[in-house]
Formats: sequence, structure tokens, C-alpha cells
Amino acid sequence: MVAVGFWWVTQPQPNVAVVIDRSFEEAVGKVVPPVALAVAAVALILAAWRWRYVRKIFTEGAVVPGKVVKLKCNKWQTSANVDQSHGSKTETRYSYYITFSYTVKGEERTLTRKLPNSGFVFGIREGGPVELMVHESRPDKPLIRPVYLRR
Repeated sequence: MVAVGFWWVTQPQPNVAVVIDRSFEEAVGKVVPPVALAVAAVALILAAWRWRYVRKIFTEGAVVPGKVVKLKCNKWQTSANVDQSHGSKTETRYSYYITFSYTVKGEERTLTRKLPNSGFVFGIREGGPVELMVHESRPDKPLIRPVYLRR
């Protein structure tokens, strides 16, 4: 979308006077579309790779029981000056982390991962069990099953 937009903006218009010297907008207009297409292509390749990786773990992997060691919530506030006459707007944001332990091939492992939402949303409680999906080739990279299945 960005590449097409920049291409359209840089097209000549019939009723606009032609400027002889190259402006900054013209120089950027010729560079941005190929760069935007390259970034979009890389993002598409990475998204396809991640989708295949998750699909491989869910089709070929095994469910491994784990135990939630710790659930952590980081809270911070941001403020922005939205309007000179009304002052600033304060927004509170949260980050959620889970620390869990599991055993694969007789070796106990403990990892900390960021959650997209609180553990309550996925039915995860501190000290409780959690289902993990592990592929035998990558036992150090488990997926938290309820997060991907939205349970």
C-alpha cells in the first residue's frame, strides 16, 4: 500500500507547473516504493516462516505438562499532550510475563516468556499446571498451548 501510494503521488499531474530542479519529495518518491516493497516481502517471508514453524510444532510436536512458577505484570503510564487547552492524557499500559518449568528428555528447564494478555485470560494461574507444545528437534523452544488455542 505504501509503495503504490508513493508511486501515485509521484506521477506527473497535467495542470501542475513542472519544476526543473529535483526536490526532496521527488528523490524520496523514487526510493521509497522499492524499499517498501522489499520490507513488505521480508515481512511476508517471516510471517510465512513463523506460521510453518508453529504448524510444525502443533502437528508433529508433543504435549508436555509444565508448572507455572511465576506470573508477573509490569504496569507503566504514558502521557501525551493531546491538546494545548485540555492538558495531557495519561494512559496505563501492562505487560504480562510467565515463568514456567517443564521436563523434556529427563532434563528440567525453566523459561520466562511474554504473554499477549494476562494469564487469567488463558486460564493460567501461578502454581498451576500449563500445557506446552514441544517439538523433539527444539525442546528449548516450547509453545504455550492455551495462548495459541485461545483457551
